[in-house]
Amino acid sequence: MRAYKRALLCVPLSFVPILTVAQTLHAQGDQTVSQPEVIDTPFRWIERGFRLGAYGGYIFANRGMLNMGPGSTPIVGTRLRVRLSSPLTLEINFGYGFDSDLYLVDPRSAQYPAPVDTVGVTFGLLTGGFQFSFTGARTWHGIQPYLFLGGGLYFGLSQERTNKIPIPSAPFLFRIGTQPVIDFGLGAERQMGKVGLAFETRAHLWRFRAPDGFFRPDILLDLAERNLPVAEASDWTLNFELSLAFYYYF
Repeated sequence: MRAYKRALLCVPLSFVPILTVAQTLHAQGDQTVSQPEVIDTPFRWIERGFRLGAYGGYIFANRGMLNMGPGSTPIVGTRLRVRLSSPLTLEINFGYGFDSDLYLVDPRSAQYPAPVDTVGVTFGLLTGGFQFSFTGARTWHGIQPYLFLGGGLYFGLSQERTNKIPIPSAPFLFRIGTQPVIDFGLGAERQMGKVGLAFETRAHLWRFRAPDGFFRPDILLDLAERNLPVAEASDWTLNFELSLAFYYYF
């Protein structure tokens, strides 16, 4: 009888190590489930969609017909970019070219088409466009490569005076005025939290017009008799810009 009782007592005790092992395995299973799986990837999301930047660079200008267009110049400006979707961002840009010049040409002069004077000019660029990111709203190893397409206005701000063009000078004096511009380019931005550093190359396709005096009948007849070139009414030139920009995300 005593042996029977001892056997009954050993039965529940024999389950103790089994339950202990089961609880240990269950706890380990819970720990495995509770730890999220970490995937190592070179892509990182850019959380903020607004950024304001300041940039500086240089425009390598093409003077176009008869060398009448503005020359190369440093440029500074500001850009506001707003993300519209994962790959697409809207940009508003203002640039200021502050050290350009113009070769002034007078078709009445004996040295035409060589310029009679060189004057300093400043001009502005007011453009809008779209940035398309190849990686969407993410960076690849901290870098976001993109292309840009846009357009707007190109306009003169100031121009030095000249006394080398005889009176009447107004019909023969070239001025930049306000002209259309088309922009396209490529860039890459190094994104570091709330700040970014971008290098960009951009092409500006802009137009300028020859002065009305170049097309007076007496001027055209004189140029034909001297077998000299006649200016086009307007000309489109391709001008390349290299720039470095600093952005702040907010």
